[in-house]
Amino acid sequence: MTYLVPAAYAAILLIAFAFAGYPLVASPKRSIIQSDRGRRGMLLLRQREQLYVAIRELEFDRSLGKVQEEDYTGQRRALDAEAVSVLAQLDQLAQLDQLERPATGKTAIVLQIEREVAALKGGEVSEAGKALTCSGCGAPNLEGHRFCPECGHRFERHTAS
Repeated sequence: MTYLVPAAYAAILLIAFAFAGYPLVASPKRSIIQSDRGRRGMLLLRQREQLYVAIRELEFDRSLGKVQEEDYTGQRRALDAEAVSVLAQLDQLAQLDQLERPATGKTAIVLQIEREVAALKGGEVSEAGKALTCSGCGAPNLEGHRFCPECGHRFERHTAS
């Protein structure tokens, strides 16, 4: 009986360690690379936003007269150079992601959206006989709407030819 309690504790610890360590052992190398790339991308996006804020603050300080023109020029050049570097790194990450996509580079949802947009641009009429676009402004006719949400024009029924 005295050996059952430590054995139960040992079993619980073993299960906890197995549960916590499984992702480290079982994850494929590709997902690790993608997660590293994702982390790097998030860091670059955060850095880009910080640079944009710094540039806006510098412009604001200049407009208030807090920064002299020669100081402004040097600081702005440094911020611009750093921003260009960060944007170039973000572009490289985006290109790597594009290379890993399928040959078409488009998912099924993207293809469906493109077909729907093409149908809307062509002014096609749905099977129910309702116009898919507003004749006033060209906005899409949402299902069940009698008036255009953009311009207020009344949607009219058209008969399909």
